[in-house]
Amino acid sequence: MAQHGLDLDAHENLSNRWSQQWSSNSSKSEPTRRVLYHCECGYDHTWNESKARHTPLPFTGCLAHAEVTYVVLSQKNLRIRGYFQHNQGCKDALFTCIPPIPVHPSVFAVALAQLRDGATFTNVKNKNRELLSARNYHGFPADIRNSPYRWLIETRDSRSLFRQHNRLNGVKITEKPQINIDEWLDPSSPEYNPIIADAIFHYSARASKGERFESCIATDEMRETAWKYGHENQIILDGTFRDENRKGIPVAFLLFSAPTGNKQSSAGYNTAILTKLLRAWKDSLTRCAHLYGFEGIVFSPFSAITDTDLKERGALIAVWITIWLLICRFHLRQSWKNYHNKLLKGKGQLKLDLKHRLKRLEDSLVETETIAEARGILTAEMKTLLLLPDSKPVRKTLKHIKYLSEYWTTDNLWQSWSNYGRKVAAALLGCCHMDGVIPTTNHLESFNGVLKRKHLRQWQNGGRRLRVDVLIRILIIHILPSIFKERRLLREQSLRLAAQIRRLPGGESLVRSHASKPTTPRIAYLLGNDARQQRATDLVNLRQIGMPTFLLDGSGLSFTCYSSEALEVESQPLQYTITILFTGVATCNCTDFRKHGGACKHLRAALIILDHLRSQKFQIPAIPIPQSLADTHTLETQTSPPLEPTASPEETLQLPTVRAAAVVTDLLGSNESCHDTEEKADESDSDNESVDTDASSDSDDSDDDDPDDAQETALQGPQSPPQNQRALGEQALARALFELEEMDQKFRDLTEYLKHNPGPLSDSSTELLARRAEPVAAFMTEITPSPPLFPSSAPPRTQVANGSNKRKAHLLPPSPEKASKRHQSFAPH
Repeated sequence: MAQHGLDLDAHENLSNRWSQQWSSNSSKSEPTRRVLYHCECGYDHTWNESKARHTPLPFTGCLAHAEVTYVVLSQKNLRIRGYFQHNQGCKDALFTCIPPIPVHPSVFAVALAQLRDGATFTNVKNKNRELLSARNYHGFPADIRNSPYRWLIETRDSRSLFRQHNRLNGVKITEKPQINIDEWLDPSSPEYNPIIADAIFHYSARASKGERFESCIATDEMRETAWKYGHENQIILDGTFRDENRKGIPVAFLLFSAPTGNKQSSAGYNTAILTKLLRAWKDSLTRCAHLYGFEGIVFSPFSAITDTDLKERGALIAVWITIWLLICRFHLRQSWKNYHNKLLKGKGQLKLDLKHRLKRLEDSLVETETIAEARGILTAEMKTLLLLPDSKPVRKTLKHIKYLSEYWTTDNLWQSWSNYGRKVAAALLGCCHMDGVIPTTNHLESFNGVLKRKHLRQWQNGGRRLRVDVLIRILIIHILPSIFKERRLLREQSLRLAAQIRRLPGGESLVRSHASKPTTPRIAYLLGNDARQQRATDLVNLRQIGMPTFLLDGSGLSFTCYSSEALEVESQPLQYTITILFTGVATCNCTDFRKHGGACKHLRAALIILDHLRSQKFQIPAIPIPQSLADTHTLETQTSPPLEPTASPEETLQLPTVRAAAVVTDLLGSNESCHDTEEKADESDSDNESVDTDASSDSDDSDDDDPDDAQETALQGPQSPPQNQRALGEQALARALFELEEMDQKFRDLTEYLKHNPGPLSDSSTELLARRAEPVAAFMTEITPSPPLFPSSAPPRTQVANGSNKRKAHLLPPSPEKASKRHQSFAPH
């Protein structure tokens, strides 16, 4: 071995000409390894159609090669065979480039241990510099000048390091990703992984260009969590629910590739693929219902919240036709903000004032509980703006109000984002208040951020996109188990510490107060805030606040303050009432005070007025306004009204769905109905039929009804609400009309452009224009009468089994597109 340069010491020499071609391991009781070496002068790079030669020695046709079989543990050689004679050209060959100098194995060993513990590549390089400076690496030579290894990790070593890291975690990096995944899910394969196979409830390989790669993940903990927090509860699309601590819990990952030919991932994100995968998830949960105490029950969430995307809403309705859909308020307001920012560009004072008015208008819209109230707010604002002098910013603002009215404030779509929709959802979920309904998808967005910035980043090489097989494996084997383990340990720790605190004097009340949701103080407290104080001074200087008047019982003073956005042309400008009692209790009915507490600008303006009156020798006593939150709680305890009565034990013992049906009936049967109409409750075309009201019918013969039947009816929840489908249709139509209106001027411009063409268009030009206009023709074909979007029964599905009969050699890469960066969206939809 030493004579022919095949021993370990010779391998470390930079002048060594042997190159390893392949190796294989045996699975015997005593593991062995078989390695094939050949001379680098015998490698012809042109055979692989490579233009540049990266081997440090030239090609001389040398036939030298050696096959070595040895025991892995003892390094004992079992067999050596081959052709060991180098030709003369090989012996005379000179190095044409610097040979590769490897990193010492002990350096990689320390770096791999760091990656295993979650370190970043930057952390790896920092520790490498420290250990190298201290010469603390195992096997570090006494004289580094003669070492054939590199000891300092460079940026170029990250690829090799992460490949080794992934290999240690069970991923064959030399194999294509789609092959690895198929092998893990194929029971007949030696690479079959039962943990991964159990977690993937739906899999479809991409065997032809017309297919997608599909892989949906839900581990056992995720399935249990879905039944515990998602069934007959609220979900956020992408499979995130909220637990008892109001934290988002991941319960499903739906992974799929874009169709072939897509130039952008979002183009392949459509209702059909979402419906298919959501239905597969629903079926998988229903099949395993007996494992979690729900045998014979179909998994059915009562409510779902999404962004403004039509595709997601359409898929949810197709899978759960009775679900009550809500739109995320953050995405809703972001859509509105993007649109009025697009219209009112610039920072002129008039534009800023109009933007502030629009923000206040939008705040009022989302708080509405009747469609008449919402339309009244829009109409009043439009009338006010029409009284202002005509200008371009005013016309743009009127266009935005038209957008809010015609696009978003339609009969059914309005229910998805207003307080009315949240009230219905609260009733369905058995919540006593709307606060029990998730208003935004922030839980999902927060989890996505943690997943990308914390869990996945440690597996990425410089932020590069992970291979799909690496992604699937680390999600199932590492990331998801760690998330649920952390939740379980946190819950156990909280219970243990709570038990210890309860044993303290007064500990029971401390635990209850800590567990309860913190509420905004109903009494103001004055903290330093220069910005608010300046706005309060502006209100006083502009005479937006009046002089105080005594309350009827003489216990304090009352002020009336106009909104800072109020205009002289308004017949009924927005006013706020500030009440300041001589005991120090101060309140304001503005939104800022109700939501955030403290001391709003209106209340500060009232205090400025009082200071001014005292300077004018008016006999106004000093009022002890609380200066901290603790002082506020003390004063609130002394002056707070009695608490609202809680539910009786009988009500508490009722099933949530029974209470839900009763609350929904009361809500929809009251005078404050959604549309303020005088329609009879039993009319079949009423908008209120989106929620079941049979459980609390007011008919005189209700005593003859079977109570079991009544309870069963109540448990069914909403009965196939057409509201969801109508809302989706209204949104789709409004968006189409809106986009066409935006495109109108572009089509007019295109027509004018073509008029500059001398004479009639040639046949080739006409054909080219026709091809470019094919999407318009397809759109015109699409709007012709067609079958309903949502069939009464689900279409038959083809079950894709693991280990498809398609040959693995023909499997295509999961994604047909290249990596692309995601850009921030500014679309007003």
